[in-house]
Amino acid sequence: EGEPQRKLKAIPDWIEARRTVDTIRPISLQGQFRGTLSAAEKYFLQPMATEQQHNDIVGKLGGLSASIEKAVRDELSARLDALEADVKASSSAARMNTLRIALQDVVTPLIDAAKKAVAEGSQDAFERVNQARLEYANALLDDLTDSLKGPPPLGFANDAKRWGEARAHVAQVIDLAKEANDPEQRISRYLEAYALYLKETADALRTRVDAAKETLDSQVRLGHATVEKQKTQRDQLNEVVAKLDAIEPKLKEGKLREAHS
Repeated sequence: EGEPQRKLKAIPDWIEARRTVDTIRPISLQGQFRGTLSAAEKYFLQPMATEQQHNDIVGKLGGLSASIEKAVRDELSARLDALEADVKASSSAARMNTLRIALQDVVTPLIDAAKKAVAEGSQDAFERVNQARLEYANALLDDLTDSLKGPPPLGFANDAKRWGEARAHVAQVIDLAKEANDPEQRISRYLEAYALYLKETADALRTRVDAAKETLDSQVRLGHATVEKQKTQRDQLNEVVAKLDAIEPKLKEGKLREAHS
């Protein structure tokens, strides 16, 4: 069998391999397999390629499907493991029972179904993983929306105008998040919205703290409070602001579990 005939026989394998790589989901996994396609292209263009080169390329193309299946399974399993950890952290830190119920009754069953699809190598495994992650983002967004509808946080007490402005700013980002079809984008925008909520709250609380400190100083000067009491109350107020300030950077870095801890 001559060199041209060997190449002609290998072309269908190369075409099928290209089709397989082009349909890999998540798309981020495609790059690691394009080297094999490039090597095959060089083989076809190389004059007088040896039989050993032919066997090497055919072997690589033949093993591509199994390698892709493993890479996809590993990636989707890793995403589900991360999602489960995020769901657990969010449930533990949930401000309202509605979020816990949504995570338990909606998101967790979707994760279980996605795990089964991944284990079975189902064609819709990627879509099932994405659906679980989107619903997780939806649960978080609904929870944050409910927070905006409830009583204002401590820092906004007696300042309805400031709370209304802050609530509007956060609601705008929530609306943008809900428009995102990609789970990464939706979760990222939720984190942006939650970080903004915390920043607005911390800024408002800091204003209250500054005013409270002035009041405490005045009370001490008038003899209505002791220095010890002043220090204790200041420390308490500063501690609250420090906690809020520490959460915001974690959210901006996408560290949801750390922010909820």
